[in-house]
Amino acid sequence: DEIARIRERGFALDGEEFVLGLRCVAAVVWGPQGEAACAISVSGLAARLTPEKVAETGAEVTRLADELTGVLGGHPPAR
Repeated sequence: DEIARIRERGFALDGEEFVLGLRCVAAVVWGPQGEAACAISVSGLAARLTPEKVAETGAEVTRLADELTGVLGGHPPAR
């Protein structure tokens, strides 16, 4: 279910699962063969990375990951 949510919104979220009080938003950067080349992420205190900020940050991280994917000549894998 979580993988489907990640695909739908375009970014992954660590909502204090790993470290209490810390959230992380991340998006994949795709390589030329449709492989995950790397990821870009932003981490912050949960008190500052509110649900509204998560949405904003997720959109920006996804935009930047898409831009880096283009620079690498990459593309997401075919589904």
